[in-house]
Amino acid sequence: MLCDAHPEWAKTFKALLQVEGHQASWVKCDDIDPARIAAATPDVLFYNCEFNGITYCMERLIALKRDPVCKTIPVILLCTNETEALRALSKARLEVEFVLCLPFTLGQLRNALKTVEARLHVQAN
Repeated sequence: MLCDAHPEWAKTFKALLQVEGHQASWVKCDDIDPARIAAATPDVLFYNCEFNGITYCMERLIALKRDPVCKTIPVILLCTNETEALRALSKARLEVEFVLCLPFTLGQLRNALKTVEARLHVQAN
């Protein structure tokens, strides 16, 4: 699942994930809430926390990661400024499974997904 405020970019990213063999859906950041995400049960949540270069909507991510059902859903945080995103995560005392900086290559996207999958495999054993 992709949580993003930019419909056109989200459409392109969703198509890229589908070409790579993944099912993908999109939800606007403004429409996201723990109940909706829990009902969708995504394997991974791509969460874009950037808008015009400013970190935003972290309060929604905080709510998701603190929800008993949603906290187990792996999050790949999309950002344009990794330092600012990590600072915002630290301030919120929040961790995500992977931080992927925009723009990224297809190889970097694949690496992010493999890293998250490997962590899930380790946690399951």
